[in-house]
Amino acid sequence: MKKAIEYFEQHYNRFVSDLLEFLCFDSVSSDPERASRVVDCADWLANHLRSVGIKEVEVYPTGGHPIIFAQHPGPVDSPTVLIYGHYDVMHEDPIALWESAPFEPKIRDGAIFARGAADDKGQLFLYVKAVESILNTYDSLPIQIKMIFEGEEEVNTY
Repeated sequence: MKKAIEYFEQHYNRFVSDLLEFLCFDSVSSDPERASRVVDCADWLANHLRSVGIKEVEVYPTGGHPIIFAQHPGPVDSPTVLIYGHYDVMHEDPIALWESAPFEPKIRDGAIFARGAADDKGQLFLYVKAVESILNTYDSLPIQIKMIFEGEEEVNTY
């Protein structure tokens, strides 16, 4: 794991930049007027997963917002690590309480301020970058990795 941690540290600035780009999507699942932005966010995330080396990535349309399923194979019968997250966010109202625009991420005192930075885009993205770090430092994995990311966890919060 030491190599993966070193990779993470070496690419930290790019990882933060990628996260800031991800946080710019106003993927408010409860707002029908932003449905296309939720789809755009799902497409961006799926393409990002492909770019970091995940072997299989699919975006599945649903009756609501898309589900992303991604997997990276390991040895047959090896343990499977399942990673879950959601890329949708709560509505930003009341907007007057924000010190900066909710979909224009700002770093203040070492913390990122944006809608979704803490729930759940930030956590989801940490898993993605951990997997990227491992895939780029080891020839093979002793496990299978499966990821499910959905866009409706916050759908009833408006």
